[in-house]
Amino acid sequence: RVLFYCAPVGCSPQFDAALAAMGRHACAASGLPVSSTTLLVVGHGNANLATASQTLRRHTEAVAATGEFAAVRTAFIEEVPLIGEVLAELMDRDVIAIGALAGLGHHALDDIPDAVTAEKARRGPGGPFLAYAGIVGSDPSMADLILDRVEAFEDRPSDSGHGRGWPH
Repeated sequence: RVLFYCAPVGCSPQFDAALAAMGRHACAASGLPVSSTTLLVVGHGNANLATASQTLRRHTEAVAATGEFAAVRTAFIEEVPLIGEVLAELMDRDVIAIGALAGLGHHALDDIPDAVTAEKARRGPGGPFLAYAGIVGSDPSMADLILDRVEAFEDRPSDSGHGRGWPH
């Protein structure tokens, strides 16, 4: 059996559209106008591998460029700017946080919710709205993004006589 390793789903050109759609849905579910809500996209981050964070920053910049949200910010769990720092900077704004994560590991289930809960406590009752809308990996649009990565892989020219792409 030969397995092929495709580019990460986060490399899909449609990833920013998935983030924006998830943000719009979370705003609607919370009764918030998109135009006055800040979308916070939280990635894993890795100080030793800047490529992943640069890709996420490009996606959030693309969402911000639409002008749909009041603002769009990026934060990370293991790289600056850290989620707690960014949430503190946004303490006077309504914020919907979305995890740019593929699966429901401890970052999605503990780290991001804990940071949001701590910031909610700091804001106190009656403060600006803050909610964690979950991870993009759980969004139904991910199936299309995965297929996009497979199609992009299949469209690559063959190399080294292994057929399309490269085997792993």
